[in-house]
Amino acid sequence: MQVNKIKSFIIIIIIFSAEFVIPQHKITIDANVQYQTLEGFGGSDAWNCEYVGKYWSDSEKEAIAKLLFSKATDSLGNPEGIGLSRWRFNIGAGSEEQKPLGNFDKPERRVECFLNSDGSYNWNKQIGQQWFLRKANEYGVESLIAFSNSPPVFFTRNGLAHGSDGSYSNLAADKYGDFANFLTTTLKHFATEGINFEWISPVNEPQYDWTSGQEGCTWLNSEIFKIIGELNSSIFANGLDTKILTPEAGSWEYLNTQKDNVNKSNQIEAFFNPTSGFYLGNYKNVPNAVCGHTYWTFSNNTSLVTVRNKVNHKAQLNGLDLYQTEYSELSSIDERLSSYMDHALFMAKVIYADLTLAHSKAWSYWTVLERERWDQQNRFYLIRIKPSDGDYGDLTKSGIHYASKTLWTLGNYSRFVRPGYKLLKVSGASNLNSLMGSAFVDQDSSKLVIVLINYEKSSQEILPELTNLPIGKNFNAFNIYLTDAASDLKYIGDADKNKIITLPARSVVTLVSDLVNSTDNSDKVGSWSLEHVDSEEIIGENGAAINAFDGNVNTYWHTQWNNGSPGYPHEIQINLGSITEINGFSYLPRQYDNLNGTIKDYEFYVSQDGKNWGNTIASGTWVADKSEKQVVFDKVTCQYIKLVGKSEINGNNWASAAEIKIFDEIVNAVDNEIKKTNNGFELYQNYPNPFNAQCNIKYTIPSAGFVKMDIYNSVGEKVKTLVDQYQQEGTYQAHWDFKSGFSNNISSGVYIYKLNVTSKTGAWSQSKKMTYLK
Repeated sequence: MQVNKIKSFIIIIIIFSAEFVIPQHKITIDANVQYQTLEGFGGSDAWNCEYVGKYWSDSEKEAIAKLLFSKATDSLGNPEGIGLSRWRFNIGAGSEEQKPLGNFDKPERRVECFLNSDGSYNWNKQIGQQWFLRKANEYGVESLIAFSNSPPVFFTRNGLAHGSDGSYSNLAADKYGDFANFLTTTLKHFATEGINFEWISPVNEPQYDWTSGQEGCTWLNSEIFKIIGELNSSIFANGLDTKILTPEAGSWEYLNTQKDNVNKSNQIEAFFNPTSGFYLGNYKNVPNAVCGHTYWTFSNNTSLVTVRNKVNHKAQLNGLDLYQTEYSELSSIDERLSSYMDHALFMAKVIYADLTLAHSKAWSYWTVLERERWDQQNRFYLIRIKPSDGDYGDLTKSGIHYASKTLWTLGNYSRFVRPGYKLLKVSGASNLNSLMGSAFVDQDSSKLVIVLINYEKSSQEILPELTNLPIGKNFNAFNIYLTDAASDLKYIGDADKNKIITLPARSVVTLVSDLVNSTDNSDKVGSWSLEHVDSEEIIGENGAAINAFDGNVNTYWHTQWNNGSPGYPHEIQINLGSITEINGFSYLPRQYDNLNGTIKDYEFYVSQDGKNWGNTIASGTWVADKSEKQVVFDKVTCQYIKLVGKSEINGNNWASAAEIKIFDEIVNAVDNEIKKTNNGFELYQNYPNPFNAQCNIKYTIPSAGFVKMDIYNSVGEKVKTLVDQYQQEGTYQAHWDFKSGFSNNISSGVYIYKLNVTSKTGAWSQSKKMTYLK
């Protein structure tokens, strides 16, 4: 029997090992359970975009911008860039103009300021950063975020872009309004140039003292409350709709716990508890959202999980969205990362945790461009930049760039999971040391994206299926994109839903599928199509008749029950697509807890033209359980089949079917295709046949896969499973001792043995009859 390949709707991932049998492992993606709506993945221009944008060659700049922002693919289907959908622009405080004043050990961490000492503005400052900002806008980056590390030096207590101590903000007490107006003026200027910032973030990591090293400013919660109020008023007065993003906490923990300084932590409670004196919920431009950085919270898996669960819980209690706005591999971690791919995989694990545990709506990298120094590998960059005089050289000289594994690994998410996609529930892929999986669907349920992380040092093999999509949606094959030690977000081809996909060792793989309307195929799955059904429920549930042959045991045809329930008999007619010789069929009841709609008494008909059905080919009564019922008869030639339900096991009016299949040992129209697909697959006749005590069944499988062989009686009841395991390519023999495991009332007669094989090169199924004589 060649089982028709169909489109299915539960993600079940079966993992195998070449050395030993690993039990079937299921990953279930439930499209009915949706979490946060993603707003995208991003990065910031701090600090080296200023130098590259200002001093480097046009060819280098353009190539870097393409890597960061492009959503195009090359002629081979490989992404040309990672398609960032968020870009953070640093509004400088003026430390660059103050050189050599201030305590800066790295000159590139100084930033210019648009504001002059006389109160005028010079919009030719930060020209390198502006180059990348404009490129982001040209490429269609969906969300632009402006952020400030320090107020302008003209407004600070010590006249510098960093603090003198961490007791209180460096913003002078009488300059809150001036700072707010400076930020709003900057936003308004860029808006006149067609560059509209969706977000403005006035404070950054307010928990730290920021007395040296870079532009920075500490803030007490009371001071944040004050500057947010001034900024909200200024934005409103200037007619802007920019939203305020705050507080850019130095780590997730500062948002939901008392940590270090009590006046700088527990910020969800401070800013979004209505009883707090610093409540921000009444400000028009402050949404119900908080943001923080993911640093310092991933030294081990326990911390990775616990911290994110807690901050998500706190945010949910207060009705807040979470945004992750900065990551690089700052903290020390327990596991040893020795390669560039190791660092990229670790980042992927953090992304997975931030999205699925913290339920962050966005995720951003910190310094997208950085030199590689002090054996740090790619801990602090997406793209490595190397000045012409070396990694420790002068950034004002042009140089060359290198796309890193962190860039492409982030691209496994950012390139495909676009703003508006929703995170779906995934069960069975949450092992932080082995397999991690997250799934996303777009706003109109037309695109599905699955990102899988294989953290193991050996490959893992998966078999995806999918369920619970919106009514009327169907499922296509996967496009596969791979990042590992040898590949950079490489398009490696498509995979039919029935084929096993190999996840190489230490890799990130993205699967992308179009979800199409079932009506696009005129109720057709593969070569099969719906000819007629007397009743189907398509209002109260997805009980469409096409589900009876879509290959997915978790979807089903169900007769009408909403606004009426017509009684028996019920029938479904299926067009096989071509003249076919069949010698049997199978009926699988719905696989839910109850058996409602399970057919009890049945009749089966065949036709060559869909009009003349002739006499009944088979009829009988099925047992009341969820097992697959198989019925075998002498070969007949037909193009149409009809199953008629005469009654239901509980006497109800409904009929249902999860799957209807045929046994087709000879197939005319698709014979050539089957011969190609079944290359090397063979199920032999049992020996001896007939037999009266025991027999052997020989079979050959062309590639390693999951093998199952079942025995059925003539009315379709399963009586024995002979094989149920993973096997390597080769020829095997199953032994059946008929007396073993059975009662004495097993009668002589015809039995069916059925072999199913699922491997990474294909899926096969075949059955044969054998005769038992007592």
